[in-house]
Amino acid sequence: MKTKQRLKEKVCLAPRPLDAIPCVVKSAPQGKNLAGEQRVFVSSLASPSPVKEKYVIGYDGASGAPIFANGAGANEKFNRQHAIEQTARDLNLDMSRVSVFIYDERLRSEAGRARRDPNNIEKFEVKIGPSAFDGSPGWLKSTVIHEVEVHVNMQGPRGGNTCGNQGLHMREHEAYRYELRKASLTGIAHRERGAILNQLDAIEVFLASENRKRVMVGDHSSCERKD
Repeated sequence: MKTKQRLKEKVCLAPRPLDAIPCVVKSAPQGKNLAGEQRVFVSSLASPSPVKEKYVIGYDGASGAPIFANGAGANEKFNRQHAIEQTARDLNLDMSRVSVFIYDERLRSEAGRARRDPNNIEKFEVKIGPSAFDGSPGWLKSTVIHEVEVHVNMQGPRGGNTCGNQGLHMREHEAYRYELRKASLTGIAHRERGAILNQLDAIEVFLASENRKRVMVGDHSSCERKD
């Protein structure tokens, strides 16, 4: 999932290369996850620079009115549902493991969320929230990639997390890192790229040293220590 909560003050704010030394984070997001534990990085980011740019991704079959990617229009919920479906098609994503793919206006704490379907553990329920529509046109694409391509298609076949919060941190690190690799495809704004880099920095601070070494060389499939 991509978190809506933003990081507070940091020592370094400028974007850095993926292989650079992590920034030192002075303070990280606080809060509770669904289990009531201390916040772990399991959420998609909200865009740091909402611009609400519009571009047409389709037309309402009944009225012929244009449907914009940011959900603008008389029927926001319908438009945004159409937008996420069209985005997945435009990206040519494999949706075979997704049983539910919906816009959920109640999803306020994160931009996106992927969970195993309780009725079919081989598939996932993916929900996209309002903040996925608050950034550049590429922000929605990046959010959908984060949830579907990484959490569902790449991480899903590996099975469940067996490393506690360390495992959750590592999975989110992989998803954010993948977003950056796809930045030229999605066209996310420079400030949005910087926000993802800062989120990576914050995750690395919370990782045990052996797990940090693993993710910095692209190994997110296993961990050395549970917590």
